[in-house]
Amino acid sequence: MIRPLKKWMFLYALLISSTMGGHATLAMGSDEYIPNEFQDWSQSGQDRVITSQNLFEYIDGGAELYLSFGFKKLIVRTFKKQDFPVLEVDFFDMGRADNAFGIFRHDCEEEGAQVGQGSELGPGWLRFWQDHYFIYIFSETEFPGIKEILINLGKDIALRIGKTSPEPALVKYLPSQDLLRSSLRYFHSHQNLNYYYYLSNKNILNLSATTNAVLAKYVRMTETGLVVLIAYVTPEAATEARNNCMRAYLQDISMTVGKAVQTENGRWASCQSHSRFLWLILDASSEAYNTHLSKQIEHLIQGVVYN
Repeated sequence: MIRPLKKWMFLYALLISSTMGGHATLAMGSDEYIPNEFQDWSQSGQDRVITSQNLFEYIDGGAELYLSFGFKKLIVRTFKKQDFPVLEVDFFDMGRADNAFGIFRHDCEEEGAQVGQGSELGPGWLRFWQDHYFIYIFSETEFPGIKEILINLGKDIALRIGKTSPEPALVKYLPSQDLLRSSLRYFHSHQNLNYYYYLSNKNILNLSATTNAVLAKYVRMTETGLVVLIAYVTPEAATEARNNCMRAYLQDISMTVGKAVQTENGRWASCQSHSRFLWLILDASSEAYNTHLSKQIEHLIQGVVYN
């Protein structure tokens, strides 16, 4: 049974009540991205192939998360070496590169293992993404040299995949100045957003499988703020979501769009839209910093073509 990516993954399952995305088949030959043998480790038994039909049986508290990111199929391969714990490779096909990026960023705390297009190394595990794949490698128990083995195996798999894909284009609209990279999240659903930042028990931003969204924290000395940026299919959809947000969250649809409002916790919030984009600045430490972040995003949206 796969382990949750982090100890609080089970809590996420309690928040998710709906899923998104289709369920296509894994490309033929994708299992070849995982070696049969690695150094002195050899494949043990047959691969397990997990689909959306039996994902809930395999992942104990967290299947909804993968489904919300368009999960397609999972290959599980185990490796054995005499006198060592078993190694397991969980190879997820997420259908699209942005979904692989999103599932990797879901609870990423620190990048830096230099594997694939983004990776994180922990005690006895390695997780990384490349192209439209997300890979999780772990050992039941730690042992001397485990970090090097995980990294080398991960690099072998990444090399076999070969192809890379860019990060979601929406990330380009996040200001780089003051960005706390470890906080970056990419998602689609209302349930995803509420996991990262609880906004409302209702889907006031009309998030769905057709919306792309990013969230990130910003820190500048004593100034802090949180950005939620969403791309809709049409400008009309963005405007409707903005009006919903101002009515339901900021409680005043008649106020000037983009104007910061001081909330009950003494922080500042604002909501603005342009073309098919909407952005929220939340929990800003000051009105001035709220405005600063909002203006930066507006400038990037107006100055960069979104593909």
